[in-house]
Amino acid sequence: MAKSPSRGALVSAALIGCLDMYDHIEDIRNHIERLDLYFTANDIPTSKQTAVLLSAVGPTVYKTVKSLAEPTPVSEKSYKEICDMLTSHYGPNSYCCRTF
Repeated sequence: MAKSPSRGALVSAALIGCLDMYDHIEDIRNHIERLDLYFTANDIPTSKQTAVLLSAVGPTVYKTVKSLAEPTPVSEKSYKEICDMLTSHYGPNSYCCRTF
């Protein structure tokens, strides 16, 4: 955000696209790909990508990420590490099929 030179008010640039929360229905790989496109379209710097990712997941997914990251605080993990954890946990090969 920048200050408007005439009034001193904060001005925010419009963002391109829509950042949806991950809903467990969409393939996590597609969600991460769309997130990367959002970062590119909006010139989100690498230094802020982890914070945007963590703020764009719902409370259930955030809790899962925190558990997967332990004992390291999730805020100390890199964007790639968190994406890898999410892909590993929610990806198509993470579910075990049993026959009864």
